[in-house]
Amino acid sequence: MHRLSLRRHPFMGAALLGSALALPAAAPRAQSQRSPLPEPGQTASAATTAGRVGSAAGSRRTRPSPSLSPEQVVTIQLEALQHNDTPTRDHGIEVSYAFTVPENRLAGGPLDRFADIARGSLYGPMLNHRSVERGPMHVQGDEARQRVTIVSDSGTRITYIFMLSRQHGGEYDGCWMTDGVARINDTGPRVDGLRSA
Repeated sequence: MHRLSLRRHPFMGAALLGSALALPAAAPRAQSQRSPLPEPGQTASAATTAGRVGSAAGSRRTRPSPSLSPEQVVTIQLEALQHNDTPTRDHGIEVSYAFTVPENRLAGGPLDRFADIARGSLYGPMLNHRSVERGPMHVQGDEARQRVTIVSDSGTRITYIFMLSRQHGGEYDGCWMTDGVARINDTGPRVDGLRSA
């Protein structure tokens, strides 16, 4: 398992977890990242007829909001990273940075440093990936975890764990944001303890 230290790697540092967490095995579901993301309470067909485009780059939802569920937060980031340079260069990285908890942004540094890590060997495969398979979202209180396997633009399968928390107080009160993303091996250890949302 690859783990990030918050101070060494600002790209969604996983150090806040304290211990390595993975999710229980579940049948992954393949998901096209090109389908529209509905607004809360809106059906996918309503999102399509409302003129929303499939990538988060074209979506209005590119910033944290209390109305977004943990699954929507992960979806927005994955869609943005899949279309990283649409509508502008590194827009997907900017969206992911916007969903990173404020403490990690402060400790990790500015967007430019975050982007360097995002383009590196651990996270670079997420940029412009071909497809994604997602396990169930596991929520326990104000924490959520989701196992995500991407197929990179070169065809390599790589698995990550997205770790989110609901924020309390301040500008992001009530928003689900990303504490960390850990790259893991598909055969890595799995620790139970979180329940399915």
